[in-house]
Amino acid sequence: MKKTKCILPVLLAVLLIVLAPINTFAATKNVSVKASCGSVYVGSAKKIKVTATKGAKITYKALNSCVSVDSKGNVKGKKVGTGKVCLTASKKGYKTVKKTISVKIIKRNQKINARNVTVGVGKSASLGAKAKTGLRFKSSNTRVATVNSRGVVVGKKVGTVKITVYTKGNGTYNKASRTVTVKVTKPSHKHSYKKTVIPAKTHTVEHKEEGHWVEPTWVVDKPATTVVDVPEHDAYVCTDSSEFETEELAKAHVDEVNAQHVIASKVNKVIHHDAVPEVSHQEMVTPEEDWYVCDGPNGTGCGFATPDENVSIAHTKEFVNKNMEIARKYFEEGYSQDEAIAKADAECPLHNASHVETRPAVYKTVIDTPAQEAWDEVLEDQYVVTCSCGETFESQDDFNSHKESNSISYELKHIDATYKDVPEEGHYEGERTWVVDKKAYTETVVDTPEKVIYKCSCGAIKK
Repeated sequence: MKKTKCILPVLLAVLLIVLAPINTFAATKNVSVKASCGSVYVGSAKKIKVTATKGAKITYKALNSCVSVDSKGNVKGKKVGTGKVCLTASKKGYKTVKKTISVKIIKRNQKINARNVTVGVGKSASLGAKAKTGLRFKSSNTRVATVNSRGVVVGKKVGTVKITVYTKGNGTYNKASRTVTVKVTKPSHKHSYKKTVIPAKTHTVEHKEEGHWVEPTWVVDKPATTVVDVPEHDAYVCTDSSEFETEELAKAHVDEVNAQHVIASKVNKVIHHDAVPEVSHQEMVTPEEDWYVCDGPNGTGCGFATPDENVSIAHTKEFVNKNMEIARKYFEEGYSQDEAIAKADAECPLHNASHVETRPAVYKTVIDTPAQEAWDEVLEDQYVVTCSCGETFESQDDFNSHKESNSISYELKHIDATYKDVPEEGHYEGERTWVVDKKAYTETVVDTPEKVIYKCSCGAIKK
């Protein structure tokens, strides 16, 4: 009994030690952490913006070679690309959470300093071009001005030229270009005039023979006169100006013409309708949403995910409580504290870490107007009338107007006589001959006479 009394306080103390860490699990929850950084220039640094549970400790680790990060969360861009930085947020009484963010590393744009210049022919001037990286130059017209690799231009002839300055770019700066204007002017100098004789300019002209033709004489054999063309007569004349000697011939002609304008067919009018395309729009089913995804035991994942943070915490707590129950059971069976915890961790590992995934919005297609194939509509009370001549009409009234305007008739008329002129008749006497008025000759023509001027080497002429 004494031994029992001595051992009992010890067992109670051990039980309290075992239960104490187990009970702390029930109060554990994830540290809340949000972070962003945006973009960072190569060679520059920028601090990560972090919002976390008050009192949480944040540590940082670069996950690839695009970036580096210090203990205060200052991210430095090392090369162009997408850098990855892992943030670990921890606090006593909370579960440690890891979050990975992306940082876009970009090059800087650079400015080219260069100025417009005026330079004389044969003279040189510098564009004063400067930039962060190496430069090259290109002239739009090397006949007016050239430029070398140092940005020095040389005037060749009077005019204006564009010089484009290009940067080569590197791992830190983007390529750039700038265009400046170079005006090339005449150089100022003292004129020195020299006497110059400009010889006369002449050309030779070959004049052809000039003359005229002498035509033969026209002799009248029979003078012009007027004779009867159509004698006076009676005839059956149709309204299309056709004439016939007998009424039978005229009537047959009228019947033949009018027979060309009768109804050949009369059918219902058909209207063709083109196909109608489908008209639809997108409607949101579920909006974009952040889901809490359990990392499972040892970060292997367990497949559990929920948009509710409280549900995620309850999921984690469920494994904590179960782990505690198993540890308590083994402890009560006589195992040591370390053994009980180890067996509980083996049978029911803790799910004490999770991360946030943003799931995109889901849309569905809603059809406003369904598609329709092309179709023909037959109008029961409208017709298309086809005439024997081939023309078509939308109504019988239109056809009747057509028939009336093309119908002809005849009547007996008295036709007066008509006359025609008979031309003069005759013949030519003699032959057509050529008479020379001026013979062919060669002439030297002076275009510009000889001229004496005083001219400078620059091209200026003394007045």
